[in-house]
Amino acid sequence: MIESLILRNYNQAESEKRLRMITKVITHYLAAVFTLLLAGGCSRSIPVKNTVEDTSTMSERLTGQDYHQKIESFRNELIEVVGSWDPDSVEFGSRRSQLPAFAGREDLAVAVQERIRILPDCDASRFPAIDQIVEKAQSTSIVILNEMHDAPQNRDFLEAVGESLLPIGYNILAAETFSTRASEDTPWVAYDHGYYTSEPVFARTLMKLKDKGYLLRSFEVDWSAAEVAGQFTGTLKSQEEVLAATFLTNFEDTIKHHKILLYVGYSHANETTQDSNDVTWLAGIIKARTGIDPLTISVTTCQSSSQEFFVSAIESGAPHKEGVEYDLIVGQPKVEFQDQRPVWRRAGGDLPVSIPDEFRNAGITLLIEARMRGAPEWSVPIEQLVIRAHENYIPLLLPEGEFVLSAFSNDGPYGAPLALSVKREASR
Repeated sequence: MIESLILRNYNQAESEKRLRMITKVITHYLAAVFTLLLAGGCSRSIPVKNTVEDTSTMSERLTGQDYHQKIESFRNELIEVVGSWDPDSVEFGSRRSQLPAFAGREDLAVAVQERIRILPDCDASRFPAIDQIVEKAQSTSIVILNEMHDAPQNRDFLEAVGESLLPIGYNILAAETFSTRASEDTPWVAYDHGYYTSEPVFARTLMKLKDKGYLLRSFEVDWSAAEVAGQFTGTLKSQEEVLAATFLTNFEDTIKHHKILLYVGYSHANETTQDSNDVTWLAGIIKARTGIDPLTISVTTCQSSSQEFFVSAIESGAPHKEGVEYDLIVGQPKVEFQDQRPVWRRAGGDLPVSIPDEFRNAGITLLIEARMRGAPEWSVPIEQLVIRAHENYIPLLLPEGEFVLSAFSNDGPYGAPLALSVKREASR
C-alpha cells in the first residue's frame, strides 16, 4: 500500500516528494489512523508469524464496544469525506483520495485520478487475460498481481484470477495489507482483517475466494517497530527489504508446499533486480532469495481500449517502461458510469436498486450499508454508498438475494434497518 504513492512516470523531483509523503503516511496514517483504528493496535516484533485468535476471543473482540466504536469512527470518516468532497484539494495517493472507493463513490475520485494518473493506452494487440495467466502460472508456484488502491474493479479481477488458478493448485491468497486476523476461521470479512478489507468489493471477493477454498494469509509489518529496530529508515529500499523479509519469514514453510497468489499494490510486483532509484521491489527480492521465478502481472501500466482486462503485447514496447519488469501487462479498463455508479458492476451481475423512501430526502449526508440477511453486524457490508442531501437518485448496486439495509449519519443510526429482496425481472 505504501508504494501506491509512487508513480513511475514522474520525474525525480516528484519521486522525492512522494518519498517524503510515504514516511508521513507510514507515521501518521498506517501507524496511527487505520491500523490502530481497525486492527486493535497490538504491536509485534518483526518479522512476525501468522497467529490467529481462538474462536471465543474472536467473538469477544468483534462484538465488543471498542470494535464497534472504531467502526463508527470509520463510518463518520466516510460521511465527512464525501459530504465535503473537493477534488482540487485532495492529494492523489493520500488516504482521503482513496476513501470514495470505500464509500461506493468512485465517480468522485475520477477528477483526482485524471488530474494526476493518466495511463497510456495499451498497444493494439490484445489477448484474453485469464487464459494467458493460467498458462504461464503452471510453470511457477507464486503469482504476483498488482492493483491500483482506489480502483475496486481491480479487486473484481482478483476474484477472476483467483478462481482460474484454483484448478492448477493455487490455494493461498496473501496480500500486503492483510492483518494477521485475516486468517480467522469465518466466512465473513471483518473491518480489522486488513487496511482495505472494509471496501465492499474487496470484501465480496475475499468471501467468494474463501468459500471456494482459498486460505488468507498475512505478512503484516509493524512499521513503527521496524523503524525502532533500524530496519526501516524511511527509504523505499528499506521499505521493500522489510516487507520482503516479513513475507519470506511468514511463508518459509508455505512456499515449499503450496502455490501462492500474492496481491500487492503498484510496483511491489516489479521483479527488476534494481530500478532507476536503486530499489529492488518485493517481487525481485522474492525471486532472488527463493530461486522461484514468480509470474508477475501488472494492471497499473496501461489502459485497455475496451471494458475488459486484456493482456497487452509488451514486445511492441508501447506500454512497457524500461526498468520496470512484469511478465504480463494487463490493460486497465477505463471506468464508465451510469447514474454515478460504475457500469462494470452491472455487467458483473449487480442490479440497480433505488434507495428506499425511508432513507430518502433526509436533508443530510447518509451512509447506507447492505448486508446479506444473516450476516453479523460486525462484518463488512457487500455494498455501501454515501449519498449527499441532493443525491437520492443514485442507486445501490446489489446481486440477487435477501439483504438488510442500515443507514447512518454523523449522529449514528438513521431510522430502523430495512429488509430488502432483490430479484432480477424475468425476461419477456
